[in-house]
Amino acid sequence: MVRTLTSNEARRYYERFALKQDRQGWYEDAALDWLVAHGDFDQSNNLLEIGCGTGQFAATLLGRYLPDHARYTGLDISAEMLRISRERLRGTGARLLQCDVTLPLPIRDGCVDRLVIAYVMDLLSESEARTLIDEASRVMISGGLLCLASLSRSSSGGLAWALSRLWSMAQRLAPLRVGGCRPIDLAGALEPEIWHIEKRITVQPWGVASEALIARRL
Repeated sequence: MVRTLTSNEARRYYERFALKQDRQGWYEDAALDWLVAHGDFDQSNNLLEIGCGTGQFAATLLGRYLPDHARYTGLDISAEMLRISRERLRGTGARLLQCDVTLPLPIRDGCVDRLVIAYVMDLLSESEARTLIDEASRVMISGGLLCLASLSRSSSGGLAWALSRLWSMAQRLAPLRVGGCRPIDLAGALEPEIWHIEKRITVQPWGVASEALIARRL
């Protein structure tokens, strides 16, 4: 049985890890760049990012892709992550809130047209992931786009397959050593009656497999 981090464990870990977070780009950037290319962010009016971290992805979206009138809200469990985000996003009008995303989101129904959840689902238990996706369906408008990225279980063999197996093993034995993250199947969390997967890709920078997908709220 997979043991994921509790909310308190995750909060404490990412408080300590905040200053190192931006170094994760060596394996995260390929999936995030794909989301940028396919998320139609230039058509967004109200974007929510769950797990905004240090605000690096938000800065990219606000600086180059979102329309000037678009509203951006970022949620994160770590106060230190949000402190860095506030410094990075000063003057952009971004709204940043500390939030445990395993609980109901502090966002009203049907107001979001783009929702980004990048490298968060792979921290959660299956039940927590289902709850988060239920919340995503609640806050998103019909036709809105859900933009997901996470570590992935590689099925291609070779280095990516081996690293995926090793990462999963490390997470089972000592979840805090890997920040609670583990390779998962993103698409399996989406109910086809609610979400239509429009695009999906697996990328493998340096042999670390990540899945990214765009799903439309029906």
